[in-house]
Amino acid sequence: MLPGRPPDPRRTARALQDAAVAALLAPSANGARPWLVRVRPGSLELRADRSRRSSVPDRRAREPLQGAGAALLDARVSLAAAGLAVEVRRLPLATDPQLLAEVCPVAGSPDPALAALGPGTAPVPAAGEPWPGPLEPTPARLPPELVRALVEAASAEDVTLVPVDREDRLRLLADLVRLAEPGPRAGHADRAEPVDVRPGAGQTVVLLATARDDELAWLRSGEARRRVLRIAGARGWTGDPLHQVVEVPVVRMQVRSALSWHAHPQDLLRLGRVTAPPAGTAARGRATPSTG
Repeated sequence: MLPGRPPDPRRTARALQDAAVAALLAPSANGARPWLVRVRPGSLELRADRSRRSSVPDRRAREPLQGAGAALLDARVSLAAAGLAVEVRRLPLATDPQLLAEVCPVAGSPDPALAALGPGTAPVPAAGEPWPGPLEPTPARLPPELVRALVEAASAEDVTLVPVDREDRLRLLADLVRLAEPGPRAGHADRAEPVDVRPGAGQTVVLLATARDDELAWLRSGEARRRVLRIAGARGWTGDPLHQVVEVPVVRMQVRSALSWHAHPQDLLRLGRVTAPPAGTAARGRATPSTG
């Protein structure tokens, strides 16, 4: 598309439908996907669906908004890959709290960084899903060039990414994960996975943090998490959020004090390599967005 040239209406309509499907299929904790997508003439709406929240309690409703952020990021990637520039209005109406975002194609060039994450990049697991294969015995630290790429990707979503790569901080984090563990009677979805700090464990940990701690910050952190995981997935790494560590207030405060200083922790991600994609993985079904 030429800069300044209005998007073609037919092309835009098809691209919005594809983006809506991408948003509907975005990953969410326990597969709840508590959001709705509506395609309007010339725009896409992302709305909260309060009836489909995860069965796992979230003390401040952070995870539903982070999941919606992942859906918003996937819609933006789809539109950029289709060659469209967009304007995104997040939480645009105080009188309509269910409306989380509006995405409107506009004249201009698409975001090249988002377009590069379109079809052809490696898939990433949904939040709460098991690791998709055995870990390779690789060094625990991410390659420096990938760390830089992930820091830049998070920054593009107004989120700070902090690599947790010092051994003392990893050991502290491992203790905090154990502190956040709800106990042997909790269901699998409630349990935090251990942080392995042994040399050669084949994984590392990064923290996502925001300057504020409100609904907009939670939405943006979901966009950042999805963007980081898509970039990591395209380069052969997979990720798994450690939700419990940021859901238990006393543990979250300790993480903030030790790792993010004045910023608010929103997500901890384990990142590691896998030897092969999971055998027999079923393709995700089609979803149909609503129109109006």
